[in-house]
Amino acid sequence: MIRVNNGVIHLEGHCPVEDAEPLLEALQAGGDAALELGGCGSVHTAVLQLLLASRTRVLTPPADALLARLLRNGRAPDGTAPEEVNPKQAA
Repeated sequence: MIRVNNGVIHLEGHCPVEDAEPLLEALQAGGDAALELGGCGSVHTAVLQLLLASRTRVLTPPADALLARLLRNGRAPDGTAPEEVNPKQAA
């Protein structure tokens, strides 16, 4: 289930494919949104893809170790996703 409260996007329980569209809408709403995943048990791959593509800060990671690890890769310790760096600009 997806719910938004005061700019925080909460994913709770099992998030099936039907949750992908509401999640996308919440992510596109703009503002300084954050993700609360502590109550999230599992996600459909469509939801996972949105979470991975999102640059939204994660406040609390999910309890599931694999899901938490997937979402943590490429994120800073504070839960933010670093900006993409063009290899030509980095040289």
